[in-house]
Amino acid sequence: MTEPSDTPRVLVDTTDVRVAEFSLPPGQEGDGHYHSAVTEHCYCLEGSLAVVLRGGQQRILAPGEKLEIQAEVPHQIINTGTATCRYLVVQAVGEFDFICCAMTANRE
Repeated sequence: MTEPSDTPRVLVDTTDVRVAEFSLPPGQEGDGHYHSAVTEHCYCLEGSLAVVLRGGQQRILAPGEKLEIQAEVPHQIINTGTATCRYLVVQAVGEFDFICCAMTANRE
């Protein structure tokens, strides 16, 4: 199990694929961001995880559920649950980048 923070434990890091495990305490949220070239696959391992997409769409993931986020789609990860959540992020195929962007109060 990883330490409770939004700092990833990188499991795979090649020129085309990146896999990282995150652990996020209750009420915490990651930065709004997008990736210019890679599709992101987010897999909930433990707890409850909200993924907020451009336009305010929100998807709550329970353990075992996943969500695919296409390149250039702004998104933000939030732990809306009462326990620490763990999730796995698989980014492929292409060069990884992390471009911060503002997510407004209504999550757009």
